[in-house]
Amino acid sequence: MKPRYSGKKSGKFWDRINAIPGNIGKSLYSLGCDLQDLEHVLLRLLQEAEDGHTGKKALQKKLSEARKVKRR
Repeated sequence: MKPRYSGKKSGKFWDRINAIPGNIGKSLYSLGCDLQDLEHVLLRLLQEAEDGHTGKKALQKKLSEARKVKRR
């Protein structure tokens, strides 16, 4: 599975973000960057879970850590 909010498929998403002026645009841009980071973590953990490369406890720990990333 390929990321949607970064890479080639993200152009329209970022065009919309970048079209918003001022502080709201800056805030949306920052949140978009957070979304990219979380998407990468989620896709990696999903692949590990599907491939069976990570034990249940290790995967639960990684998921818990991912939830803490940049919480506001």
